[in-house]
Amino acid sequence: LGHNRVSYAWAPLAELDQNASATAYGLAEIFENPLTAFVVPENDFDRMSFVEIENLSIKMMASCIDEDNQLTLRLLNVSDTVQKSKVLGAAEATIHKLDGTLVKQAQPAGIVWGRPAFELEFQPLELITVKISNIEPSQS
Repeated sequence: LGHNRVSYAWAPLAELDQNASATAYGLAEIFENPLTAFVVPENDFDRMSFVEIENLSIKMMASCIDEDNQLTLRLLNVSDTVQKSKVLGAAEATIHKLDGTLVKQAQPAGIVWGRPAFELEFQPLELITVKISNIEPSQS
């Protein structure tokens, strides 16, 4: 209903690129900017990132604060291979099915780049729901 405006871009990908999906998502993020969860500051210079994802094949597809005041993330492995990634910003998290059922605890990964982190393993093209209670934002 009403006026719609869209923008698009294209880019060639090498057939031999073993991580073509991650490359395509990366190019799309360059064009449209990646989804990022931030603390809303009083001014534009104090933006603080809630989480940082170490692996370029893992993309944040959605984020929200749920009714339990937890940060909920939907993370997608865009590659067709098993991937591991550290998520920086919290020492622990829980992994849930899409319906909210608890699956397991994420593995703590110590301190990475001065921030607490946990590690996740993704199956090919797997979408994981992660809930985080204690976030340590970083200046970025």
